[in-house]
Amino acid sequence: MKEVKESELGTVLVVDDQPQNLRVLAQLLTMEGYLVQVARSGDLALKSIERQAPDLILLDVDMPVMSGFDVCERLKKDPATSAIPILFVSAMEEADTKISSFKCGGVDYITKPFEAGEILARVSTHLQISRLQKALKGTVDQLEERNQRLEMFGNTLAHDLRSHLCSVLYGSQLLMESETDGEAGGENRDIAASVHDAGRKMEDIVSALLFLATKDKGAVVAAPTKMELVAEECLKGYKDRVKELDGKIRVDHLPDCRAHAPWIRRIFDNYISNAVKFGGVPPEIRISSEVVDTDLEVPRHRYWIEDNGRGIPEDNLPELFEPYSRLDPDRPDGVGIGLSLVKKIAEAMDGSVGVESEIGKGSRFYVELPG
Repeated sequence: MKEVKESELGTVLVVDDQPQNLRVLAQLLTMEGYLVQVARSGDLALKSIERQAPDLILLDVDMPVMSGFDVCERLKKDPATSAIPILFVSAMEEADTKISSFKCGGVDYITKPFEAGEILARVSTHLQISRLQKALKGTVDQLEERNQRLEMFGNTLAHDLRSHLCSVLYGSQLLMESETDGEAGGENRDIAASVHDAGRKMEDIVSALLFLATKDKGAVVAAPTKMELVAEECLKGYKDRVKELDGKIRVDHLPDCRAHAPWIRRIFDNYISNAVKFGGVPPEIRISSEVVDTDLEVPRHRYWIEDNGRGIPEDNLPELFEPYSRLDPDRPDGVGIGLSLVKKIAEAMDGSVGVESEIGKGSRFYVELPG
């Protein structure tokens, strides 16, 4: 007998109405190091399992009163015993019998007379599979628990923290628009502007975290989206700034596509914001589109946001959409999650993103979406 603790290999219940078969199987498994339980009928097997559930069952098919199939079906209906692997052992070789054994929940079928090596190999294999399944279920349960905590965190961001941020943004906006005269009034407006800018950046971070925390909860419902309207809404917040810098904005015809409107607005807003911040002086921004993959049944549209900035080195382009990568490492604006978030949003809508850039001539960022 191998010098192995029985608990390390597991417990096997052998069910057979023939005493000789019970003795042979029990002796074989015991010598291998398993803890063995035996039962001479289906009813006794169920009572034994109720007292102590085994790790695996070797079950005869043809037994009086309650067949092996009946026992298996009873066990599979009970959540407490449904995961126990059942290996049928029978002298019946008909294909219908084997098929029935798998339909009722068995994981294997061994014909009599059996080989000792085959029995041990199959028992060992199915015990290993069962342990892996239990470990996997434990991991899944842990992940579900973590996802629940993450969802609670997302709800907190969405409701509690964002409501306070709205108060900060609204209050700072009022202070910025106040008509208090004198040097003190000017200083207060500068401070309010700084607070407002910081609040906006915090809101962006919260929105990014909220998206990453909740985007996998369900499938995105894509709908026909008017892209010219999306561009117009996103440009509202930047037209005054571009005008102050004597810049220009050009919007070409943008065909509609299938997208989730709030998410595509976030992509456009990020691209436009970068074009204003990192564009030339004065900035020149162009929004255009082209049709790609025209051979597909549903063509795809590529929407470009182009600036006249100093351009991005070619070596930096592959990492641009990775987390914590910055358009301009010398500028501290943001936390480097904007473009990585853009990529995740686009992929969630069956889209893609990319960039073309040339030093001294500017950059062109795109999002590609189904038409």
